[in-house]
Amino acid sequence: LEQGVDPQLSETFFSGIVWAVSAALMWAVATVSGKAVLRTVPPLIAVFWRWAAAVVGLGVALVFSAKGSFPPFEVVFASAWPLLYLALVAGVVPMYIYYQGLRRIPASLATFLELAYPLGGVFLTVVFSDQAVSILQLAGGFTLVIVLGLLAWTTLSNSSSSQKSKYQF
Repeated sequence: LEQGVDPQLSETFFSGIVWAVSAALMWAVATVSGKAVLRTVPPLIAVFWRWAAAVVGLGVALVFSAKGSFPPFEVVFASAWPLLYLALVAGVVPMYIYYQGLRRIPASLATFLELAYPLGGVFLTVVFSDQAVSILQLAGGFTLVIVLGLLAWTTLSNSSSSQKSKYQF
C-alpha cells in the first residue's frame, strides 16, 4: 500500500472493483447463455428457469446472511404482495420481452443495447417521481447515448450486407 492511504479504504475500493467486474461478467454470461438457451426453449420457459434459479440462489444467500434471525411471518406476508407485484411488473414481463427480442437479434448487439437500461431507469424516475435530473446524470446519459450510437453503428457497419438490412434501426 502507498504511504498515507487508509488500508480500510483500499480494501473497500478493491472489493468494489471485484463486485463491479463480477457483475459485468455475470451480465455478459447471462446474455450469451440466454441466447443459447433460446435456441432450444421458448422465452417463457427461459424466464421461468431464470427466476427459479434466482429464487433458489437468493434463498440460500438469505439463509446464510440471516444468521438465525428472520422477520416475523406477519411482516413477510404483508410485504409479499408488493414484492410479487414488483417482481412481475419490473422483472418477469420485461425479461419475457427481452428474451423475445434476444431470439431475433445477435447476442453481441443485445449486449450493447442493454447499456441503455440506466437511461430507462432515470427516465421513469423523472416521469413518476418528479425528481430533477442532475448535471452528472445528464452527462452520463449523453455519454451513454453517444457510446450506444457508436457501438451500434460499428456493429452494423461491420456486418455483412445481408445482416445489415436485417438489423437496421
